[in-house]
Amino acid sequence: MNTLKFWSIFAVGVAAGAVVALIYAPQSGEETRRQLREKYDETADSIRDRAGEFRDRAGEWVDTASDYAGKASDFAGKFYKKGREVAEEYASDAQSTVKSATKAAARRAQDLGRQAV
Repeated sequence: MNTLKFWSIFAVGVAAGAVVALIYAPQSGEETRRQLREKYDETADSIRDRAGEFRDRAGEWVDTASDYAGKASDFAGKFYKKGREVAEEYASDAQSTVKSATKAAARRAQDLGRQAV
């Protein structure tokens, strides 16, 4: 059950309990109004307290999520950098291999050309 639904049901229960208590309690109208005011104030204070607790907890959740997002971003940046370095290294190696193979092929072609003559 989510928090809002819980507190909504709680508030309705408090109100219903207060009404039933007033109907069955023999007292003056002034006393009844005072009791209603007290119950209202107690309920409002309780709701404010719970809302403050929820706000604090939500702030902690946001901070935690922000920390995780920062760590994930740092990791992704490092992963990207390392991947780029490895790719550049392989590209450099491939270029060197191609140059070496081209030179070897040219020498071999020259050797074959000399043998053919």
